[in-house]
Amino acid sequence: MGTSGRGGLLTRPFLAVLLLTFLGFAFEHVLRPVVPLIVIDRGGGPVLVGVVAAVHSIPSVLFRPTIGRLVDTGRHALLLRVGAVLGTLAPLGLLLPGSAALSPVRFVQGTGWALYSVSTHSLMARRSPVDRRGEASGYFMAMPALAHLIGPGLGVALYLSTGAIGPALLATGLGVAATAIAFRIRLPAPPAERSVRRETRLERFVEPSALPATLMIAAFMLPHAIFTVFPPVYALEVGAPLEWLAIYYPLYGLVMFLSQLVAGRASDRYGRHAAIVAGCIAAVVGLLVALAGSGLVTFALGAAVYALGTALVSPTMSALTIDRAPPDRLGAAMATYSVGYQLSSGLGSLLWGAVLGVGGFAVAFVIAIAFQLGTMALSVRWSSSGGGAPVDPFD
Repeated sequence: MGTSGRGGLLTRPFLAVLLLTFLGFAFEHVLRPVVPLIVIDRGGGPVLVGVVAAVHSIPSVLFRPTIGRLVDTGRHALLLRVGAVLGTLAPLGLLLPGSAALSPVRFVQGTGWALYSVSTHSLMARRSPVDRRGEASGYFMAMPALAHLIGPGLGVALYLSTGAIGPALLATGLGVAATAIAFRIRLPAPPAERSVRRETRLERFVEPSALPATLMIAAFMLPHAIFTVFPPVYALEVGAPLEWLAIYYPLYGLVMFLSQLVAGRASDRYGRHAAIVAGCIAAVVGLLVALAGSGLVTFALGAAVYALGTALVSPTMSALTIDRAPPDRLGAAMATYSVGYQLSSGLGSLLWGAVLGVGGFAVAFVIAIAFQLGTMALSVRWSSSGGGAPVDPFD
């Protein structure tokens, strides 16, 4: 983990991590816009869409810190493989009739996702050179963006033409590919030297050094669900054809992917705090654009500008977490940090489902802007040092 130099980042082992990450996010993103459509077609509304989306995040919030501790104690390969297998099999449960099975199926899939994503995130962290953590995190975060470019639009197109069976089989096929790689990849051993001090009660559940980034990424990413989970609801509200989603999702993913490839290294060059503030400003602008309009064009444009902000903030927060983490607790740190994404996804889905049911998208955009301003305020305290050495998060 302590390597440096400008020429050794995109090595074959690191590229294998990127491929694993892409496949994992691909079988998730194929289903993410399809599940709300299934809920709606089976008689549900925005509130049920939010509940089913939130159920997927519950295992991550409950299990990720424990998964991270297990990664640090040498069970990395097992956790990755079990997560891949669960992620492969769970989508088939969406073929069960009715709405009752949707929440249990998404809970199982969320459990597999927690195992898989903590394992890949920890693997990226261990293979990131010290002076290129922002860039490495940018490449890593470009993989979910690439999956978002391909998966949701393809999932929607398959659903409109075949029903649930097409997206479910595609997600399972991607899971099979991920599982095959997970059983072949060679994972690095945990650090030989581990701290001899006794864990505090807090450290048994989370890695304290990662909590600032966890809180900031949760606040920043809260609006993400508006642009990823609820576009089907927006399309129905403005009377747009659902076929629009097959165009919207790839465009959103393309902006996210291209900006992640470029923006990840910004925090290595200009500092963690500057990158976070710039990303929050971009997110606020995107939300204002979406708020100012009332049609598909302004919604998509606002989502694209928000995606630019995400490309700055997300890899920066990841790099900041690696900066602060004790080497022998890197898995716990990445697991704790990644809980922030699940909090934003789960709580965001519940929040936006309730808000949309009462006040509509305009109120949701205003609340989302407040969270971006809150993230900027938190970053003044917790990211202005620019990273580099582990520090006390509450110093």
